[in-house]
Amino acid sequence: MEKKESEIISRRPQRWWVRLNCIEKVQYLDDDLTQEFSNFSHRNLHVEYLQGGTAADVASQFGRNEKDRVVRSYTWGIVSTLSYLHAMDFVHYNVKWKNVLLDSGFIAGVAKRADFGSSKLFSGNEKMIFPRGSTLWMALEVVRGETHGPESDVWSLGCTVIEMVTRKPAWEDCGVDTECRIAFSDSVTEFLAELS
Repeated sequence: MEKKESEIISRRPQRWWVRLNCIEKVQYLDDDLTQEFSNFSHRNLHVEYLQGGTAADVASQFGRNEKDRVVRSYTWGIVSTLSYLHAMDFVHYNVKWKNVLLDSGFIAGVAKRADFGSSKLFSGNEKMIFPRGSTLWMALEVVRGETHGPESDVWSLGCTVIEMVTRKPAWEDCGVDTECRIAFSDSVTEFLAELS
């Protein structure tokens, strides 16, 4: 019985995103294996160099007048990429400001999504034994190990927008208690009046 291409791709996360044709995604160039010790190796992905760094790197350069325009532009780029991924039945699981790379200056540059290592083919009604992504940007259902899907990326996008506006994560990092606080507390991160 022939396996579907999406099943094969999903087992090789370093390869599936190579085939996605989305201009807001860091472009893949090549990959290779590095052998360390006798029984350990890891795959190296070679991707395009984006000289502008991450959106988080340039946060301090946002002036008050520029911030709204820049946040809208970056958010639109992230939404465009997520829309494309979700249409292809993939979930990113690691949407955050540090995974938005810039090809040049922070105002005129193109913002591209990176770090697809946590991404996964979504087959519906999934539960995760081990959460994927970065805790401060994870959706509640991912932290709890409950059924989740593309909507988890939307939650992470919201956390990312809050971080772009405030220059700090939506959730305070409380060390080992962070996951429990996000997953099980009744409190919700404050939404700011300055978000429009």
